[in-house]
Amino acid sequence: RWPGLSVSLQMTSTLTVRLIRSFEFKNVRNLVLHSLDLDKLTVAELKVAIRNAIATSRSLPPTFKSFNFDTLKIHCLPQAAKPNDLVVNVDNDEALTLSDDSAILSSCGLVHEAELSYFNQSEYCAYKANPVTDFKW
Repeated sequence: RWPGLSVSLQMTSTLTVRLIRSFEFKNVRNLVLHSLDLDKLTVAELKVAIRNAIATSRSLPPTFKSFNFDTLKIHCLPQAAKPNDLVVNVDNDEALTLSDDSAILSSCGLVHEAELSYFNQSEYCAYKANPVTDFKW
């Protein structure tokens, strides 16, 4: 109908990934991933896409590029309540952690413009046991 306009019926989504390097010092950077198909992409494929984006990003410091991120967790969904903790959502680990690498993202509850946290599991467990921060506002 409109000349020169190509419309794709495939829906793509945008996800914001919060890269958490330090819970204690609130060392967090955001990484925005565009054009993701949540109905086809698996958790393992998303982790690979995040690692590739980290490796090629010019805005991330080298300490983020060499850090061992291993766990994805849903931070919040759009139009939903945000968690009280500014670093990571410490509630409901079983339901919000994306532990099955073969699971499709949409079946995990992810939708367009969702926010995820990507962090090291052992550091998260230590932070959850003792949620003290050494960050001065």
